[in-house]
Amino acid sequence: MILLVGGGAILLIGAFFAFVKPSQINAALDDSGTPRLEVDQELADFGDVKVDRLVEATFRLTNTGEGTLRFTDAPYIEVLEGC
Repeated sequence: MILLVGGGAILLIGAFFAFVKPSQINAALDDSGTPRLEVDQELADFGDVKVDRLVEATFRLTNTGEGTLRFTDAPYIEVLEGC
């Protein structure tokens, strides 16, 4: 039974490499494009908020570029207070 399952797995792997072109595999692994971060909104204005009241904002981040988007540093968020 083990030989049958192992032989089937080898056949499936062989069929994959026989029918998939190397250029398709390399294209999937290629990261030569330039990433581009797009944000749906840059500001969340909550107006006047009472002390100890929880407020939330949601921002949708999208990579519209051709390359893989990687964050190497922690995101920068600025909270401004008004008087």
